[in-house]
Amino acid sequence: MRKCSVILAASLGFVLAPQSTYAWNKTGHRAVALIAYRQLDEGTRQKVAALLRKNPTAYDRWQERKINSDTDAAANAFLNASTFPDDVRPPSRFSREFHHSTHHYVDFRYAPNDRDRGDGEPAVDEENILTTYRANLATLKSTSDKVSNADKAVALCWIIHQAGDIHQPLHAVARFSNTFPEGDRGGNLVKPFPNPRGSGFDSKNLHAYWDDLLGDDDRVTTFDKLEDIVAIVLSEFPRSAFSDEERKQDDIHAWAIESVDAAQKTVYRDLDPDIPSFDALPVAYEADAQLLARRRIALAGYRLAEVLNDLFGDAND
Repeated sequence: MRKCSVILAASLGFVLAPQSTYAWNKTGHRAVALIAYRQLDEGTRQKVAALLRKNPTAYDRWQERKINSDTDAAANAFLNASTFPDDVRPPSRFSREFHHSTHHYVDFRYAPNDRDRGDGEPAVDEENILTTYRANLATLKSTSDKVSNADKAVALCWIIHQAGDIHQPLHAVARFSNTFPEGDRGGNLVKPFPNPRGSGFDSKNLHAYWDDLLGDDDRVTTFDKLEDIVAIVLSEFPRSAFSDEERKQDDIHAWAIESVDAAQKTVYRDLDPDIPSFDALPVAYEADAQLLARRRIALAGYRLAEVLNDLFGDAND
């Protein structure tokens, strides 16, 4: 497995080489959306795209992007929807209406050296990605006249984005230790941390390292380059790599628990919880991180496709 991951990492080197604290960067989110798009029949693709275009920001922000395909307008709607919740962060003029920082993550408590306080789940009524994803689904399914198509389009953009977010391990966990008694904010406070793909001011931390694993936004700027990355991910993790039960799991809480487990076993492995910064990556860390990131991206895409089929497939016209 490790040999395979090293080979693939090398083959991705020309494009993987920033944007931190976001839960996959835009390249990662677009890859999830494109993987989902590839799983849908043409009728479902068009129905989803038609609703996405009713997002009030669509024509202001989506039309002239270099990442867009010249021939597939429906795919463009998916790609742009997937980054909408990050596009409207401040200083966007849309941030007051659409930006919600707490809707991107949930903090399951992980305290490996503090058994007295122990690990734990967030409060059931906390505003986080779990509660707001369910609220977005409810908005999308609503038959009330008070819920407009624009409202549903925004909710759908969030659903697409959140499906990607929650499969990034550090968007489900915060690690507590003597050094981080209030938690490390999903690895954001572990800095500096080596990030070979990150060149931005806020890219040298553990969280940003994981956000950027699939590729550098500054280099993956065209639809063709994104397709190249997705093709490699799908060749390594085709649908057959996952059981029907795993692929059709639609409970976001279950997705989060998987991410917590991945964070404990891979993200934080060999990273002492009481050391606040790292000058070098542990041995084999990069190869294992690349492999896990591609697996989580693929699974997020397959699961998102299942969700969209349930919502927009022929049986739900």
